[in-house]
Amino acid sequence: MNIQKFLAPNARAAMNMARLAFGETTMILSNRDVPGGVEITATAQESAPLNLPLPKPSSAPANYERTSVASDTEEMAMSTLSFQDYVRERLLRKQHQEKHQRQQEASHTATSQSPQKSSPTGRSDANLNALSPALDLRDEWQNLETTANTSTPNLMSELKDLRAMVEERFSTMAWLSQTKQKPAHADLTQRLLHAGYSSKLIKEMLEQLPQAALVNPRADMQAVAQHLSRCVQTDLAGPSLIEQGGQMLVVGSKGVGKTTAVATLVAHCVEMHGPASVGLVTLDTRAMLGNESLRQLTRDTGVVAHLAHDVDAAQDLLNLWHNKHLVLVDTPGISLHHAKSSSKQAKPLLPNLHRLLVLNATAQVEVNQASLKAFDHCSLAGALLSHMDEAIKLGPLLDMLILNKVVLRGCTQDLPLAQNWSRPNPLQWVSKTLLITQKSHVELQESELQTLFAKPRTSRQSAANTPRH
Repeated sequence: MNIQKFLAPNARAAMNMARLAFGETTMILSNRDVPGGVEITATAQESAPLNLPLPKPSSAPANYERTSVASDTEEMAMSTLSFQDYVRERLLRKQHQEKHQRQQEASHTATSQSPQKSSPTGRSDANLNALSPALDLRDEWQNLETTANTSTPNLMSELKDLRAMVEERFSTMAWLSQTKQKPAHADLTQRLLHAGYSSKLIKEMLEQLPQAALVNPRADMQAVAQHLSRCVQTDLAGPSLIEQGGQMLVVGSKGVGKTTAVATLVAHCVEMHGPASVGLVTLDTRAMLGNESLRQLTRDTGVVAHLAHDVDAAQDLLNLWHNKHLVLVDTPGISLHHAKSSSKQAKPLLPNLHRLLVLNATAQVEVNQASLKAFDHCSLAGALLSHMDEAIKLGPLLDMLILNKVVLRGCTQDLPLAQNWSRPNPLQWVSKTLLITQKSHVELQESELQTLFAKPRTSRQSAANTPRH
């Protein structure tokens, strides 16, 4: 058996050399990359007839003719070359063809302008002879990257999305595999999911908790409750909202209980510092009898609610009451149906005052998230939770507050004003969520954790259509 090695700058040239030596019965034994290019080891098939005439080598240089994808596939199928070499050679040949076509067009233009110069045919032959297979692969790959970026602008973004999706899926699979190895993790995960906490917060908590606290979470959830309660930001380390005082703008969406929260703060401040230390302004001129309800609630406290028809009137009252301990400005509720409109409504109202955001504990977590986003451009002094005595499942609300790092300043209940105010108690709230006994409408099994922890990816079209603020 006659075995020979062929060295060429690229795989295509080496294959041509092998076929010139062995004919159509060429069999590629191996190929590898060497410093000088590509080395191919080839021989002739033994079943081929010995008297098969070999094709005569052509004296002219090899032209890069345009061939179809089918013919290239048949040629590559006869060898064991890798698919990477096939793609590389095909891209190089396409670039050579485009370069040759541009040179031909330039030569035709030059010939038409100056007939004394050489003919286009001669120039074309010279250009073909200049296309040598021994090209610098590094420069070729740089040109190929430029061509790919201009011809397929979406290719890089597609590859980035694919890489991010694969990394995310593998990260989720690795975390779930670790959870299966530790039954305590799986049990705690199901329990927290049932309580309404998100998968992101659960993963972060399990990574931060010491392993000794996760030996038997069914018997003792105290460590988990303490960790989650420490994640809830409150003002317990400093003065309360009433003790601190100042001028604040009470904001929130429609129907969350802003008026009741304002009346509650006024009543407790009057009890501690007297009615002369409190100033009350309302800008709610749109709601029917909105200012009358505030006056009715604060009538027994001795504080009069002043109605300001515009921002300038409210600013005059604030300047007049700069010596009062606590000044509250009640505002009309914003509409969260359109995020842009709610953001526009929140900007003009006294931008120099801190906002005190009121969130309804019984509302959907998406509603509270939208309300928080509507005021993310403002300086928030904290948040108040209303209707706490009516809330059944506090897990989603606490999860949203922890992830957004919102400072809780207090909560209100549907009780008389003297008993309606209390400072935040995150440990009690978290313990209540973990000890919840009612059956949820969604019961998760261990096999369903993977689908839940895998973050759904939105399409590029929907992401492009999403408005940016």
